[in-house]
Amino acid sequence: MTIMSTLAPQQLCKACSGNPNRQYPGAAKWRDVPGGVNSYRPSYNLAPTVYSPILVSGHHFATAAETQADAQPMHWGLVPSYHKGEPKQFRYSTINARAEGILDKQTYRVPLTKGNRCVVLADGFYEWKRVKNAKQPYFIYFLQRKEIAWDRPEDENGGPTWNGRRLLTMAGIFEVNKTGEYPLYSYTIITVNASKKLSSIHDRMPALLDGDEAVDMWLDTEHVSLEKALSILKPIENVCYHPVTVSVGNVRYQGPECVLHLEEEKPSSAIAQPQTNTLETYFHSKKAKKEEFKTESD
Repeated sequence: MTIMSTLAPQQLCKACSGNPNRQYPGAAKWRDVPGGVNSYRPSYNLAPTVYSPILVSGHHFATAAETQADAQPMHWGLVPSYHKGEPKQFRYSTINARAEGILDKQTYRVPLTKGNRCVVLADGFYEWKRVKNAKQPYFIYFLQRKEIAWDRPEDENGGPTWNGRRLLTMAGIFEVNKTGEYPLYSYTIITVNASKKLSSIHDRMPALLDGDEAVDMWLDTEHVSLEKALSILKPIENVCYHPVTVSVGNVRYQGPECVLHLEEEKPSSAIAQPQTNTLETYFHSKKAKKEEFKTESD
């Protein structure tokens, strides 16, 4: 799984704005990465270990109002607060976390009990469907209010409200590791069983927060208990998808061609061949395994 996130910071903040009756009304406030060493770079193909935009409640920051939502780039791949050393030295891959039994793992239980719930923002995500000996990637996104030209930058209308594409909002967990020179903010995406609509592509999907109410409930750790928040994480059918080029498997392939709607590529062209710099070989070389398939001892 990789994600597409092409909006600039101010566009992202406006896209997160809601009606005045919401728990978090108005546009979100953008916060840069502490220290400015790493930052968010919009891309049509963002892979794990990069920084992508995350939405959190303002109460996590002393200078923000509790009714404010803040957007900040965070490292994809949760690094526990107790980890000592470089992030890449953490031996578990935490790019995603199964909702089932999530409190059984210390890596996720600790930040959840601290109220570190977040929303991962993206235009959509890419997932691969295996067909015999071949793989076909799909771009998956929320049903849009209007026809979207995904391969073009979103126009800024200059108005107070957002009229562009609807962002995909995924439930996540974030953590802050303070062992380095600057605090490291990192996150993981929670996954659930695939919905009926997506089950033909993959057996898992991100825990999508469909609508303002679901987003607000997940962020509102002051009034919504962890038990209640976890109960809303269910498979969502309100999604669309289309096949895209197999080139999205290469982490260096980040242009608008990634998201173009293509006919499913024939197996002869989609059969995975060993390549340099592909997402699959990238993780294989590090011998990484998804957290959801590993058992972690507390």
